[in-house]
Amino acid sequence: MRGRVLIYDNDTKRGVIKDNKNNKYDFHIGEWLSEESIVVGKEVNFEIPREDAINIDVKKRRNFVKVFVEWGKSFFEFVCRGRD
Repeated sequence: MRGRVLIYDNDTKRGVIKDNKNNKYDFHIGEWLSEESIVVGKEVNFEIPREDAINIDVKKRRNFVKVFVEWGKSFFEFVCRGRD
């Protein structure tokens, strides 16, 4: 399921995630899987087998520029290989 971090209290290590249908789910930092810090408003993927959100991870997005540069670099190396 996808949602966003709505609230996070660093003192209690608890927060709330809101999904796309405006349902809210409590979570504890122990369920945070990502190496990234918890940031209010951050888009996340999570599971809800019960009332609390678990297995929370930051949604990964590929940066278009990075993808384009990687592709261009590979293409350039391929083209230059035939010119030796």
